[in-house]
Amino acid sequence: MSAFIVSDTTIHHAAYLLADRYASCEQLDHIGIEMLKLNIRAVNYRYPGKHIDVSNAEAYRYSPRGAVHGNRFQYLKSLQCWIHQCTESDELMAHPLWQQAQTVERNLMFEIISELPEYNAAKWD
Repeated sequence: MSAFIVSDTTIHHAAYLLADRYASCEQLDHIGIEMLKLNIRAVNYRYPGKHIDVSNAEAYRYSPRGAVHGNRFQYLKSLQCWIHQCTESDELMAHPLWQQAQTVERNLMFEIISELPEYNAAKWD
């Protein structure tokens, strides 16, 4: 397995999903910074000889990317990318933000799947 630092766009999408509905940009900045810190810790865990300073995450600033409803697949994929890149140790996966991301991922997948015509046409036997 490998790990990398995800793009700011990935963080923007995922932070939006993890935030409260009426979160301010400052709150989204904080979520994004914490997400990047966890991502950096995962990369440092995977590649112990290549140390990235966690304080680099402090430069992150949230940038709105539009409504989620039209881009739910992309937002989900971004969240899944971040989750995957942070799946390097039990300690990282025990982090409350990672745990929250897992719950949000599951809920969004259910929401998307339950609206698909193929799902609705399937029999409940």
